[in-house]
Amino acid sequence: MDNSVIIKIGTDVISDNNGLPNVQVFRQIVEQIMVLKRRIKNIVLVTSGAVAFGRARYGRVKSPSESVADRQLFASVGQFDLMHMYERFLRAHDCIASQILVTKGDLLTLSRHRNVKRTIMRALKDSQDTLPIFNENDSVATEELMFTDNDQLAGCIARQINADALVILSKVSGLLRDIKNPDDIVSRIEFGDRSCEQYIRQERTSANGKGGMNTKIAVGRDLAQHRIRTHIVSGLEPSVLTRLLLEREKIGTVFVPRNLLRYCATAL
Repeated sequence: MDNSVIIKIGTDVISDNNGLPNVQVFRQIVEQIMVLKRRIKNIVLVTSGAVAFGRARYGRVKSPSESVADRQLFASVGQFDLMHMYERFLRAHDCIASQILVTKGDLLTLSRHRNVKRTIMRALKDSQDTLPIFNENDSVATEELMFTDNDQLAGCIARQINADALVILSKVSGLLRDIKNPDDIVSRIEFGDRSCEQYIRQERTSANGKGGMNTKIAVGRDLAQHRIRTHIVSGLEPSVLTRLLLEREKIGTVFVPRNLLRYCATAL
């Protein structure tokens, strides 16, 4: 779909040190999204955070002993807080939050896959009035059919609507050349480039989420094969979305698909 961008927001971006919603970050991200909706017609949001918010409600911290049943309970509780935050700030812009909870099975089964796509397309038809917001339905997802994390889900949605780009908002500023030097970012990875294998060692899951850089690299490479570019940037940087997508500032890491390589000077 022309003029379409998927924005994926990681748990650590929108939560504070206690795992609770970070009000200021939510406000800033929604304000940027509304600016983008006026300039880029089709915006789809994929958000994490429900499990962390639910866990915080119970005063728990993430633990290796946490069971699937624990995560399902936390997700069922935290999803209220997650969507309340988006609805609260979107309402101030006269925009309606459209919640779409899916499992991996919904995107593997053809009939359900079509239903998900139909819902997205209908929500996008309203343009300024509706923002589709996806999350994995962790409250019912089984261990065998869970996404590795919402990076994978965002990649699936990007392929499903043939988006122009996926922007992954992380707590880090991109793929690091050396985990000890957070200022040394791999700015560009071109289609078929295997050089980032040396950076896989930086893999660490986030404090509250379940994702890591390895999954982001895998998603970026996969989407490059489908001619969709992927950006990894820090969601905590001021105006990061508008700087990246409107001002075309070169920030973070971009995975450049094959069809864009000849346009290196202008491709995001």
